[in-house]
Amino acid sequence: MNKLNWFSKVAALSAALLIFASVNVSAQKDDDDEPTVSGGQGYVVTNKGDTLKGEVWERDKKTGLRFEGDKIKLIISPTEKKTYAPGKIKLYYNGENTFESVEFKSEEFTFMQVVDKGELTLYQLDLERDKKGEIEVYETQYYVKKTVEKGSTAVRIKENNFKKDIGLLVKENEDMYDEINNKDLVFEDLEKVIKDYNAWAVKEGNKNKKK
Repeated sequence: MNKLNWFSKVAALSAALLIFASVNVSAQKDDDDEPTVSGGQGYVVTNKGDTLKGEVWERDKKTGLRFEGDKIKLIISPTEKKTYAPGKIKLYYNGENTFESVEFKSEEFTFMQVVDKGELTLYQLDLERDKKGEIEVYETQYYVKKTVEKGSTAVRIKENNFKKDIGLLVKENEDMYDEINNKDLVFEDLEKVIKDYNAWAVKEGNKNKKK
């Protein structure tokens, strides 16, 4: 083989490798641009109390947005897939958090994340929007429901009416009610108030059982 042919083959090979690397980098970049949405191993509890295990999907693979109507998908097997709307099941667990079907207006339901559960249940609702291709939580709302009252709607706790609204929910505990109205508690104390009230309710329940 003469030197000219040898140099020609080396140059051709180098060019081929350069093109391959360029295509590969481009493909990787395209993959990175895709929303990284995946389902988590979890379960659904139906309104009848049945538990169905599988892979829970809350978001569209392409857009990353929640499914229309806040629906979720449960993939039980490659051939068995179910879709549920809020109000049609009791709750679902997505591998990290529990979400319950919550009635927040008359006959209006949505899935809300459970923050604390007891005599009172504290829920968190993140409102999202697509802002220039990125999912943004533009508002977080908090709701509280008396767990023991069947059919009760959740009450939204707002910052400007925090003491009044939460006071009505914990009025059975007179000490806590007075503390809420007399101390400098603020909206950011909401979770602590709910946890303290639920702990008190458990103690009261245990006392009544011993009587």
